[in-house]
Amino acid sequence: MSIPKIHRAYLAGPMTGLPQHNFAAFDEGAATLREMGLEVCSPAQLDRQFGITGYEDSKDIPTRLVQEIMLIELREISTCDIVLMLPGWEKSKGANIEKIWATLWHIPVETFEEFLSDCH
Repeated sequence: MSIPKIHRAYLAGPMTGLPQHNFAAFDEGAATLREMGLEVCSPAQLDRQFGITGYEDSKDIPTRLVQEIMLIELREISTCDIVLMLPGWEKSKGANIEKIWATLWHIPVETFEEFLSDCH
């Protein structure tokens, strides 16, 4: 895979039940990709737009809000050139849904680590 074909990446990974919803991993991944010149869509950024700070208990976030955000995330995936899976994605219901969605729309899916090693 060559970088010139990739302009916008979506980060998928685990959030629920992890400290601060794993925002740090999403933020670090997004920063790395932006340094490479890519536009990034990150669920952590989307959550923040809805007032989720990362410090609340996942159980305290209304189910309806989680559903609404997930639908926005799926729509965002359809605007991306690739979906990059952060470590631990296999155990995440949301990340698995995002991977399936990307696959259905023929959007390439790679682990974050694979992508970085392919680029170097």
